[in-house]
Amino acid sequence: MSNRFLAERVSTGQYLPGYEDYDRLFKAIGELLHQSCLILTSREQPHTLTRSQIANPQQLVRSLDVGGLSAISDIN
Repeated sequence: MSNRFLAERVSTGQYLPGYEDYDRLFKAIGELLHQSCLILTSREQPHTLTRSQIANPQQLVRSLDVGGLSAISDIN
C-alpha cells in the first residue's frame, strides 16, 4: 500500500493526492459491523486504522507487525 497510496517523506499515514477516499473506506471497515475480511500489507499503518483500533473496544481491526526486510539493500 505504501508505494501506491501513502505519501513518502511527509507525515506518516498521509495519502497521495487523489487517494484520500481510501481514508473513508478504511474508516468504514474499522467502525462498521460486516462479515468481510481485508488483508492489507503496508510498511506503515494508515492513521484511520490506528484510530479505529484505539476507539473500538470490539477490535474489528487487528494489526500484525511482521518483521522482514528493512531496506532495499536487504533485497539485493
